[in-house]
Amino acid sequence: MNAQTRTARRYHWLSESLESFVSEPHAAVCSDKRSTSLNLVALENEAVRHAAVELATGPPTRVMKVIQRY
Repeated sequence: MNAQTRTARRYHWLSESLESFVSEPHAAVCSDKRSTSLNLVALENEAVRHAAVELATGPPTRVMKVIQRY
């Protein structure tokens, strides 16, 4: 939920030909508004997904070290 615009993203799945919820699950994406976003289900962002899981499952001190580097 975006508190400033009072909007939220909602996803509706058509699963007739769905092979994966993680990699390329979309048949289409529709929105009234456009903004910059990171599509973590896009095939080309598979490395980003793996890095996010690695950070999320590791110790918090590791996450802090990565954040401090940047």
